[in-house]
Amino acid sequence: MRIVTLILLSCCLLPRAGFGQTIRLALGGAIATQAPSSSGASILTAAAAADENAKDDESPKRKPGEIVVTTLVEGLNNPFSVTVEDDSNRIFVAESGAQRIVEIKDGKSVEIAGEFPVSEFRGYAAGPLSVFSAGENVLLVGHDNESGVGSLTRLSLALNSDDPASADAARATVSIEHKTDEAKLNQFSNMTLKHSVIYTVTNGDPANGWIALAELQSGTITTLRPSIATAKLSSCPGPTCVTVSPAGEYLVASQMGKRGDAKDSRLVFYTLQGKMLRNFKVELNDIVALAYSPDRKHLFAIDYNFADPSKGGLYKLIGNGADKCEIKKLQHLSYATSMSFDRKGNLYVTCLGGPPERIGAAGNESSDEAKDAPVDAARGLTKKVAKGTLIKIEGLDDRPAEPDETVEGAEGEDVSE
Repeated sequence: MRIVTLILLSCCLLPRAGFGQTIRLALGGAIATQAPSSSGASILTAAAAADENAKDDESPKRKPGEIVVTTLVEGLNNPFSVTVEDDSNRIFVAESGAQRIVEIKDGKSVEIAGEFPVSEFRGYAAGPLSVFSAGENVLLVGHDNESGVGSLTRLSLALNSDDPASADAARATVSIEHKTDEAKLNQFSNMTLKHSVIYTVTNGDPANGWIALAELQSGTITTLRPSIATAKLSSCPGPTCVTVSPAGEYLVASQMGKRGDAKDSRLVFYTLQGKMLRNFKVELNDIVALAYSPDRKHLFAIDYNFADPSKGGLYKLIGNGADKCEIKKLQHLSYATSMSFDRKGNLYVTCLGGPPERIGAAGNESSDEAKDAPVDAARGLTKKVAKGTLIKIEGLDDRPAEPDETVEGAEGEDVSE
């Protein structure tokens, strides 16, 4: 059995954040910063890493500064999230339309956990929306339960088994029900981990745009609660991503603003306790993902561009003045949803195959398409699946650095690491 345990979310005592001075911006775009493993790599992990190194040596040689894009896997069903395990370089994807988490092995997807409840997210049928590596053989998964209530699940992976396991049979899931309309915690589209605290972006309460938090202690997730009302604090709707600053002192979050043509995205820095430090305007339509490079010097963003997702892209964010950061387009991306770096600087990006397409009422078995399509529980419709991909982008690590990628702190304070 590949999965061994899991548990759910909750609140926690927040760690203290030190005040530093100068917030660093850099290439980014991943749904969350990878947490270091708490134990040394096993012999099996080391062997896997050696095999990976050997494969990398066989890759075509790139010219200095050249970006190379390779499609690793096709035919993924609404892939919304990707994460790379730091020590082993194992790659995991939330294949939301198939209601499962998969590992990418030799160009194929191998099921790790399945049968997650399905709901709707941005018009797509979706099971698990986010997956995050929390150390060796441990994954955190954000998803909704059958009642549409947000849940966090911890998956403990077994290295020696490829047997898929039902999510229901493999874990004991506990959901936190909504207490008030002001604290709707569901649609956990992105998460990160710092000091055993899980920070997750939620989408169920647009007026507040909560980043919720939970505590991860001894393999148990407890006390989920709303923490940062990003929409109110930043005066911008649509939280999409949260990660941790290079020195680990701050949270870095993205707001995509209103969907459409307006370039109204925001990059916002918070203390770990939720105090807003800086709020930068970004000339992008709809930021949906952030990621720092492995050397923590560059921040990247993915612009989904809801007005025309076929014209999205990967961008580098560069500090420029007190309240704005410049953008530099590095690669065209179509329907890109998330990204994650491996330790060598390769970037992995999930992409949807296109817009969702309704094909009939739920329960209508008159066509083969309807039989195979996932159910849109929110609207009672089945949907034709647009097959997605996982791509690998190489060459971001050896591009020339920008002359200035730092941003001054607010009110004359140095907020840098």
